Amino acid sequence: FMQSGSVLIETFPNNYINPCCLNVCAEKDIRYIQLTEENSDLAPDNTTRIDSYMHDYSIRPELIERAMRNAELLAGA
Repeated sequence: FMQSGSVLIETFPNNYINPCCLNVCAEKDIRYIQLTEENSDLAPDNTTRIDSYMHDYSIRPELIERAMRNAELLAGA
């Protein structure tokens, strides 16, 4: 439902990256920014996250802010 020239910011945990919408974005002239969680191999209880796709993950706020600034620049291009 996005218009051509829009920007999609998609986030992923560090062990499950699946940018399946990348081809659709390219076909529809939608710019794509991917943000991936950094080095977060531990669950909140400090155990190894084997199934982290089933858990929350976090992206540093400054990376989100940078992606949003880049999205504004890309949308204006």
